[in-house]
Amino acid sequence: GYPVVMKASGARLAHKTELGLVKVGLTSASQVRDAYRELTDIARYEGVDLDGILVCQMVERGVEMVVGVTQDALFGPTVTVGLGGVLVEVMGDAAVRVPPFGEDQARAMLGELRGKVLLEGVR
Repeated sequence: GYPVVMKASGARLAHKTELGLVKVGLTSASQVRDAYRELTDIARYEGVDLDGILVCQMVERGVEMVVGVTQDALFGPTVTVGLGGVLVEVMGDAAVRVPPFGEDQARAMLGELRGKVLLEGVR
């Protein structure tokens, strides 16, 4: 269903928004087709290798979060969670764990975030 968000996806692609590689609020198939062409054109122009284009249901309420899994040279796989968008970089507000872990540790990670008050509901 609509609206949807489209995001370019690539192994070395960290700053999608700054490159114009995110399109939000798309409400029709024709907008999705146009956005796909625009995203792939931008990636080609910027020399960005894409794995694909993600099409996701747009959620208009809530707190944007980032969750990622990376391979650390020392620890192996690690899971990172933080406030999404530019906040994870600007505020450096993220928590990291080495899996496996359960719900208690996942909740503890959220509790470590300086922005946790946003998750608890503001107003």
